[in-house]
Amino acid sequence: MNWKTTTVLLVIVVGLGLYIKFYESKRPGTEEAEKQAQNVLNFDRDKIDGILIQNGDDKIDLRKRDGKWRLEVPVKDQADSSAVDNLLSDLEGWQKQTTIPAKEIDADKGHLAEFGLNKPKLRLKLSGQGAPAEIWFGKNAALEGKMYVRFENSKETVL
Repeated sequence: MNWKTTTVLLVIVVGLGLYIKFYESKRPGTEEAEKQAQNVLNFDRDKIDGILIQNGDDKIDLRKRDGKWRLEVPVKDQADSSAVDNLLSDLEGWQKQTTIPAKEIDADKGHLAEFGLNKPKLRLKLSGQGAPAEIWFGKNAALEGKMYVRFENSKETVL
């Protein structure tokens, strides 16, 4: 073998090894990827530093400062950290039943009103690095314990 060929092959192998070590090793495995695909939300709870809940005209604004959750609106006070942790845990474990494609929503704009998503009363916004878009909560679905949700600026609706 020529020394140039050997050098080129060595560079390719080292490059491939670095790619696997620094990129592929950080990606979720097959089982984890399937689980994440079924989640409504995927976020890193440690990077969430704010939660805004709006129900009609009422607002609750929570901010994380120095590792502690604080209530900013309607009053300034210390928040119940266990309640905030429970909320984030519930959001992390939230599973999709089905997704209504954008084509179906675009075909009949009445779907949004039917699902209670044209003017949602309840909205939830997480802030921080990697936080999802604002969540709009619609009506309860026919299935017990299920409801329609939509993400701001999203074309799909989730059940």
